[in-house]
Amino acid sequence: MQKTIYITGAGVISAQETFGHRNLPTAWRNEETLQLRAIDPNYKDFVPADMLRRMSHIIKMGVAAGKTALKDAQIE
Repeated sequence: MQKTIYITGAGVISAQETFGHRNLPTAWRNEETLQLRAIDPNYKDFVPADMLRRMSHIIKMGVAAGKTALKDAQIE
């Protein structure tokens, strides 16, 4: 049995100004370096402050992006 699945929400944290915006940015950052740092959102908006201390940076990014995708898909 095959079930159809649709992607209805998205969330991304990147080196561009993409977090929290529905559309792609109109002005892209051009950098000449080999490494770019992601633009971090305020993680306190997504995770309680006492839990933030115990989470690695990549887990914080994943939780924020995941919660943003769920909000975009209108899933609580």
